[in-house]
Amino acid sequence: MEEDTPTPAAAAQAADTMRKWVKQQSGGSDSEATGGLFDNVDVATRAKMATAHMHATKEQVATTLNFLTRISGASRARRP
Repeated sequence: MEEDTPTPAAAAQAADTMRKWVKQQSGGSDSEATGGLFDNVDVATRAKMATAHMHATKEQVATTLNFLTRISGASRARRP
């Protein structure tokens, strides 16, 4: 995720907001359901840009997709 902001100070604020959101996701009741997907997110700023980079394993992505499918009521087609 990237956010281009008007000033470096605004980028710092955006990065702080990103960190708070990630912390909410990693510590919430759905943390087990997402397989720790939000446990390894790097948030940084570069000049006027705030960035968040997520490190995820294949298993974390699969667990999260299964969770989202379950709570949405959708079905997930399986590849052969």
